[in-house]
Amino acid sequence: MRPQVLVVEDEFALRRATAIVLSQHFDVKEASGMPEAIPLAKETAFDVVVTDYSMPGGDGALLAQTLRELGQKCRVIIVTAVHDNQDVQKALETGLVQQVMSKPWNAVDLVERVRRLAASSL
Repeated sequence: MRPQVLVVEDEFALRRATAIVLSQHFDVKEASGMPEAIPLAKETAFDVVVTDYSMPGGDGALLAQTLRELGQKCRVIIVTAVHDNQDVQKALETGLVQQVMSKPWNAVDLVERVRRLAASSL
């Protein structure tokens, strides 16, 4: 069975591009933000979540915390254009988030990061 990946991104084109790249290697579901991601997380055990940081309805760090509270044992990658965000750094330090990637991302790098995290899921 292929690893389960959730892509959470409010920008449609970027969400679709991320899902298309990852779906060549993983089973991928998509959400436009926390309100769509939480119900998916209640029905699917994800290995990796790739999420934007800044989204309406809750940021990527809050999403990571909420997923953990729901019992998800997934690894989380936050993709962001903001490089000096203290909330992201705190989420990394506490283990809620395993990696941070810059936008725009490189497809080969993204796939490799997801593959490594899926292999070491919690």
